[in-house]
Amino acid sequence: MSLLSKFLFTIGAILCHGAVAEVFKCIDESGQTSYQDTSCAGFESAQPIDRRYSNAIPLRFKEEDARIISQLADETRKLRAKRIDRRNIHIRELSNRLKEKEDQCARLKRRYNEMHVMQRRYGRSDPDAENDLVRHMREACSG
Repeated sequence: MSLLSKFLFTIGAILCHGAVAEVFKCIDESGQTSYQDTSCAGFESAQPIDRRYSNAIPLRFKEEDARIISQLADETRKLRAKRIDRRNIHIRELSNRLKEKEDQCARLKRRYNEMHVMQRRYGRSDPDAENDLVRHMREACSG
């Protein structure tokens, strides 16, 4: 074993030493509670404490906790309803824009067909107007 690994092992053993220590809850005759790492000598009540769950939040006020949980659930429902409403409004807006784009495309196609009918009927054409109309149709009818 190298010197570095021995050193790290020693440091680890020193740091872990406090993790196995017991804590005792001691109550004296007057009802005062104290906590110590040695057994309670001369106290009326002495019991070791299970520290596995020492980080857990104590639930002393069950009614208050229930009220808070109920408020959180209500707020969550309200936020979810708002989110659904916003999504539905967004979907309606997108649907309306799509409908407007489809209507514009249909109008431009009708104008294009009317232009061709007029060209055949009267034998005149306006290439600039036709190119503009085709460009607008590409913009309106794409995607």
